[in-house]
Amino acid sequence: MSGFLHAFLTRRLWIHLLIILMFLIVLIFGIKILLDVKTRQNKQVRVPNLIGFHLTEIKGYLADKQVEYIISDSISDPYIERGVVVEQSPDSGMLVKPGRTIYLTINSVIKPQIPVPPLRDLTLRQALAKLKVYGLELDSVIFRPAECSNCVLSARHNDEELNSGSRIEKGAAIVLVVGAGEGSDEMPVPSVLSKSLEEAKLKLMNAGFNVGLIIFESDIKTGEDSAMSKVYRQIPGSDIDKSYRLGKSVDIYLTLDSNKIEDSLLNDTNAAPADTIP
Repeated sequence: MSGFLHAFLTRRLWIHLLIILMFLIVLIFGIKILLDVKTRQNKQVRVPNLIGFHLTEIKGYLADKQVEYIISDSISDPYIERGVVVEQSPDSGMLVKPGRTIYLTINSVIKPQIPVPPLRDLTLRQALAKLKVYGLELDSVIFRPAECSNCVLSARHNDEELNSGSRIEKGAAIVLVVGAGEGSDEMPVPSVLSKSLEEAKLKLMNAGFNVGLIIFESDIKTGEDSAMSKVYRQIPGSDIDKSYRLGKSVDIYLTLDSNKIEDSLLNDTNAAPADTIP
């Protein structure tokens, strides 16, 4: 009897020990799983900086960054490379959970299309103003004999005539065909000394001349420098006794040196009195 009891108790002991061991194993695995889940929940990655990246570079760059991306918006800026990221959300450097989506704004790959404004029969001055309003550039002016003087006969782009309302890329350069009248098609070149680049372009175009070479001095390095520079030389120069065929190109030279501008005005007897250094 005692032998049976001993065997029974020993067997029950082993069973209890086995149950305890299994419980400990389950407990350990449970704790490990909970810790793994907790760790994944708290894991964060840093948002990379994608500003300046081209669309073709993003996918490869993000391959090991544990974030996704979506192109959510676009702008059209002619001074920025097409297809380049200009904004992102969230910002670079922020900590986010793995798999977070970064929303990107890019500079549109395709230029926006706009309607060609009505230009026919406008004066050259009116046509230039309308091109500016519509975001179009002037390529050049071609003068043709016509009954009207200084009126727009047609507009062309890439050797094709444009009709009012047809679509064209914003920022495209337009050639204006303008009537030279039935009289003389030659005029003196106006003085553009001391003018900014935009002022010089407008004055020459309004007088019936095209802008030829635009030469900046070597110290003009930025867009801000260009905007502040003034014309100190032009070829051909202004001479009321010498006329040129309408449509002729005039080369202009720009500088930031006020002394050069002042000297050029002193040597130009045809410069308007208002052409003074500010």
